[in-house]
Formats: sequence, structure tokens, C-alpha cells
Amino acid sequence: VIAKGWCGNIYCVDLWPDEEIFEVAQSNLDDPRFKLFRGDSVETAAQFVDGGFDWVYIDADHHYENVKRDIEAWYPKVRAGGIVAGHDYVDYLDMGVIRAVNEFAAEHGYEVGLTTEDPPWNGVQFPTWWFQKRAEVSPDPA
Repeated sequence: VIAKGWCGNIYCVDLWPDEEIFEVAQSNLDDPRFKLFRGDSVETAAQFVDGGFDWVYIDADHHYENVKRDIEAWYPKVRAGGIVAGHDYVDYLDMGVIRAVNEFAAEHGYEVGLTTEDPPWNGVQFPTWWFQKRAEVSPDPA
């Protein structure tokens, strides 16, 4: 779905612990725009320069601590004016997405936007959250 509306490269990061699942992902993403990275999200983020992405979309481990780690690792990788987003902004089972996203947004002064067109799964809506990154303002040295 993302590829239909995006003409640039798409970098996919996942542990893909099962070789068969990784091979299925590779075959499903048989498009030169897709670059697959197999590994930990935070460790993989360290391989990229800060400000190098127009947007990131986080949809990994949904537990609070891991969502928080992912946002903190990938946020610097997005340029000012770019979009930081992710999936599953929902109070479902023991997911900590809402708490992690809201805390990060509050700490950095962002208002969280939500999508409304996500189809429900098992009767539950799993919207995408997002915010547009502002330019960092340096303190006045005077």
C-alpha cells in the first residue's frame, strides 16, 4: 500500500527470525525501491545519517519500552519538515503504542495526528499515528 503512493526508496527493517518468512518478504517486495534490513530496529537506525529520511513509519514490537526505543532511534533520522509515523495507535491487549507516542509527542511539543481510513481488524480500528518534525531551534547564545 505504501509503495503505491511513494516513488522513492523504501527501507524495511525487521528481525525476520524465520528464514522462510524473510524469503517471502523478499519475494513480495521484488521491486528495486525496496531495501530489506534484517536486524534490530535501533541497531539498524544507527547505520543511517541523521536527517536523511523524508519520513519513517514504525510498526515493530508494540510494547511500550520498545516503541519508545524505536521512536527515539528513528526520530533523528528524519529531516525537519519530514514525517514520523507508525501503526497501531490503539488500546489493545498489552500494547504500549499510545503511551509511548503520547509521551514522546508531549516531551517534544508535537500534536499527534491519526488516520481514520484504516480498515478494522476483528472489529478493532488500528490507526496510524503521525507528526511533522519541526526544525530544531538552537538556544540564543546572547
